[in-house]
Amino acid sequence: MRRRRPRPLPAAPVFVVVALALLASALPATAAGDGDCGPWWQFEAVDLEGGRWDAEALAGKVVLLDFWATWCLPCLAELPNLRRAWERHRDQGFELLGVLLDRGTRRQARAELRRHRADWPQLFDGRGFAGPLAVRFGVDATPRNLLLDRAGRVVAVDVRGEALLAALPALLEQPAPDRIAGGTRRCDGDRGGR
Repeated sequence: MRRRRPRPLPAAPVFVVVALALLASALPATAAGDGDCGPWWQFEAVDLEGGRWDAEALAGKVVLLDFWATWCLPCLAELPNLRRAWERHRDQGFELLGVLLDRGTRRQARAELRRHRADWPQLFDGRGFAGPLAVRFGVDATPRNLLLDRAGRVVAVDVRGEALLAALPALLEQPAPDRIAGGTRRCDGDRGGR
């Protein structure tokens, strides 16, 4: 009988896991929160189409919160990758939320979104980096994104391109937890609670 040699692990999945862990460790404490509860859970926003977004609406989903601007060339270069991720995975529990940091009116924002074919939900308040979401997550430059798993934990920061496309299937395979961190129960230090 011939002995089989053990097959080495493919480098790409191992690299993605290590890269995601390193990126998540680089996240400022104010964005990561402490343990289960952080600024992520307390945000509520309305998108350009009037849809309301909060922890309850995103419970059990893999979420990419993407801060971008139409004047940011690296942001525009990333749009095809975001569109691909959105089209491939939106029916599997992936939610892509753009946070458009342009200054201006909602009408101007809608025109820019049509022009750039950014068809996924977009949060916009016309205040740029002074807007509440940019301030809450410490965003002072674009592009910036946060990738959250189904339990609502930040697992990566600034993951783009092929790395994003490679990370999503593994995150989407995880079962949705019974309780979402901070979304369905009161967080320590949370004065309001749900």
